[in-house]
Amino acid sequence: MRENGVRTIWEQGKSVVNGWLAIPNSFSAEVMSNASFDSVTVDMQHGMVDFQAGLTMLQAISRSEE
Repeated sequence: MRENGVRTIWEQGKSVVNGWLAIPNSFSAEVMSNASFDSVTVDMQHGMVDFQAGLTMLQAISRSEE
């Protein structure tokens, strides 16, 4: 199981930088997850991301380097 990086940063008293994904595309999710963000949010409430797109996006994110 991966370390919860957000929790670790908060325990150190630092701020977390979050990326926001509203484009329903696994490639954009992969690019964002490999950028310098501490966390990435997949917005399935306000945008065009449906369950199938969200699933592929989460798969792309889970394969990113830590």
